[in-house]
Amino acid sequence: MNTAASSIRASGSAARREAYLRASRVLAILVFAGAALAAALGFFATEPRGPDSVPSLWGGETILDGRGVYRRDSVSGALQVRANDLVTLAAALPLLAVSFLLTRRGSEGARLLLAGAFGYFLYTYASLSFGLVYNELFLLYVGLFTTSLLGFVFAMLSIDVEALGTGAAGYPRRSGAVFSLLVALFLGTAWIGGRVLPALRPETAPRILEHYHTLYIQVLDLGVIAPAGCLAAWWLARRDPRGYPLSAVLFVKSATLGLAVTTMGISQVAAGEELPAALASLTVAAAVLAFRALRSAGFRPVPPRP
Repeated sequence: MNTAASSIRASGSAARREAYLRASRVLAILVFAGAALAAALGFFATEPRGPDSVPSLWGGETILDGRGVYRRDSVSGALQVRANDLVTLAAALPLLAVSFLLTRRGSEGARLLLAGAFGYFLYTYASLSFGLVYNELFLLYVGLFTTSLLGFVFAMLSIDVEALGTGAAGYPRRSGAVFSLLVALFLGTAWIGGRVLPALRPETAPRILEHYHTLYIQVLDLGVIAPAGCLAAWWLARRDPRGYPLSAVLFVKSATLGLAVTTMGISQVAAGEELPAALASLTVAAAVLAFRALRSAGFRPVPPRP
């Protein structure tokens, strides 16, 4: 009787996971179309034109980009967002398309890859929705934020955590735990010491905050990514199965966003700022760990439950 009940529960859980996967694949199509439009317009548009500068709330004047979608953003801010648009077009959208195609087979590795791709778009369009100066694409950013959030949730719910933990013999558990903790520590030290505390000083606030109202990227990194890294490290260290999907998604998201941030950093070097050497190292490490984690999860089709 207990065996039959367990079989029924397992069958029902499998059916729910497949329903979540179907929903996430539909949302992936919407995210792909919307993000392709938003990134293309943001990267290529040079009209309309905007003002050259505005007074900053923190003192002095902020030089504005003055062209296209990001005409009311600072020169530094627009450089970073256009670099992110380039990575979206060249890397993140192909990654989303590949994960969408691979999930047709229903493998756990493909589901992890899809969740990681959604993580990139969720982070990107949350930051653009909350942080950019208002522009014509605002509603598109909000729509992409919502669809990415739902897609991420559904993709995570489609993963069989117990099966993933049981079959993850080659999963980079120790190195993954160390990396997840390092990401949290890097974000904490880089942002608190390099942005948050200096922004409290009147003499450095105009340079850090420019004409923006707050440090919106630091909200996401310190409030979401760093705690997720600590939790993933804790779960992996304790061999908790929940650590496998969380850390795998963190690896994929860190690799894609790391590429975007490194590209932003190169743009900032052109504008006279320094590029932290740790960014490129963390991006390469994330890509290697993502590959190992996804290979461990496997891309073989999940056999149907009786």
